[in-house]
Amino acid sequence: MKKCLLCLLIVFLSVPGFAQPREDAQRKAGREAFEAKRKEFITKAVGLTREESQRFWPVYDELSMKRWTLHIEQRNAFFNLNKKEREGDATPQDYKKANDAQIELEIKKAQTEKIYYNKLEKILSPEKISKLYEAENNFQNELLKQVERRGREDRPRRD
Repeated sequence: MKKCLLCLLIVFLSVPGFAQPREDAQRKAGREAFEAKRKEFITKAVGLTREESQRFWPVYDELSMKRWTLHIEQRNAFFNLNKKEREGDATPQDYKKANDAQIELEIKKAQTEKIYYNKLEKILSPEKISKLYEAENNFQNELLKQVERRGREDRPRRD
């Protein structure tokens, strides 16, 4: 009986270990599908040629990673403040530190955008850069609409 329980325990404890790689693979596949849609959307909206695409995407992907890193820094700054607020330990200095971090991150974002604008100017015309900014906004709006549609579909209907 003990051997049977031990075998069952081993099986149940090992199941999450098997589920993790598939979950990571699904997440990776989802991310790759998202990136492919984003690239297709922007390429079409901006009107990138094959030559422009070859030079543009490595720079743009680098910019996207910098933007993501700054976003995470910003989120962490507020997460730390919110944690202290929940615990009732937030001091005026904590708020000042979070506010200062917010301003510094906005400055870093602007500096990053300027650096990459200068890089993109060497690849794309000013018109195409303008179309890029518009395409980024339109892509985000499309994503928000999809999320809203899914939310409406998931809600139970009231008849």
